[in-house]
Amino acid sequence: MPNTLAHLGIQTLATRTVIPVPDPKWIYLGCVIPDLPWIAQRAIAFSVPSIDLIELRLYVIAQSCLAVSLLLCGALALLSQAPKKIFAILSLNTAIHLLFDALQTKWGNGVHLIAPISWETWNLGLFWPESATTLLLTAVGAGVVGWVFWRGVEHPVGLAVDRPIRLLFAAALLSAYTVVPWLLVGGVEASDAHFLRTIRSGAARAGQEITLDRAEFVRSENVDQFSLYNG
Repeated sequence: MPNTLAHLGIQTLATRTVIPVPDPKWIYLGCVIPDLPWIAQRAIAFSVPSIDLIELRLYVIAQSCLAVSLLLCGALALLSQAPKKIFAILSLNTAIHLLFDALQTKWGNGVHLIAPISWETWNLGLFWPESATTLLLTAVGAGVVGWVFWRGVEHPVGLAVDRPIRLLFAAALLSAYTVVPWLLVGGVEASDAHFLRTIRSGAARAGQEITLDRAEFVRSENVDQFSLYNG
């Protein structure tokens, strides 16, 4: 994925062209929603060393897809004073984030825009993570964030947490956001997303081709080894 600064800058500019947003904090929140499962994955893997890392990654892939991310957008929007507008902002930035990610070259993974209808991985591979394009987007992002940050500080977030019905529906959507991915992991594995089915196949994976992004590589005299998702 492009780094967070690139997302914040480009998505702020894109959102403001279609939706008047006085407070950019909602844009920033929408920018990070697809990444929250991946952040949680690292925290869980660190704090629960015994967890099945393949199962965890299958769950995270399902939770970070567009359709499931929209459940979290809905839950958060219901806590705001203008839920329809905030949902539009959050969902737009979630979609842009995934489309933006799909532009970058990422070996062995990509984004899932139309899941669970299809778990096809989208990866256009137009530029590399360390390319001049990424550096330029990062610089633009830093400039935009610096330019609008002071305006965001001046505006309150605008929460409305005193309405029981809204809180109930928000809780229901948040529950769905955590439960639905468990119902989708079968489809994720069947599609061999991130080559997890191949990696999990044990001895049967010998001779099969996979691609890995930023995997740890150890070269020795006898054998060259990559560290896989499950260690």
